[in-house]
Amino acid sequence: PGFHVREAPGFEEWMAGERERLRGTAARVGWTLAWDQLQRGALPEAEHTGRRALGLNGIGEREVLRFIRALADAGDRAGAVAFYDRFIRHLREDLDLEPSEEGRSTLARIRAGVPTAETGPSSRLLTPDRYTRPDPHPGSGACSPPPAG
Repeated sequence: PGFHVREAPGFEEWMAGERERLRGTAARVGWTLAWDQLQRGALPEAEHTGRRALGLNGIGEREVLRFIRALADAGDRAGAVAFYDRFIRHLREDLDLEPSEEGRSTLARIRAGVPTAETGPSSRLLTPDRYTRPDPHPGSGACSPPPAG
């Protein structure tokens, strides 16, 4: 689907690069909006926007955990759990990866209603190129939300 120019492989390569660049830009804008919505207390909207941004370009587990902790801390534990469940499904189905032990632990704490401040950011969290892998293929790139604060 899309626009094609016959006998112009350079154009096709450029178009593919532009699509990827624009997808990354849209994901960054989406994450910025999701964090803004979260800060304004628009929790269902933040979860929805974050889900859309995640679908555009993915994100590292560290950032997903930061986002679900913020959702849970703001009072949307169900949205946080649903968000991470979708992320796990993405890891498994699209990337053939498993979430980190810290991710599973954080999810369990949120489900149990344990304050997430106790599970704050950790350097042990996985970034896209360091997930637990059942195979040796490298991870994919990621898009990060704006800095906290």
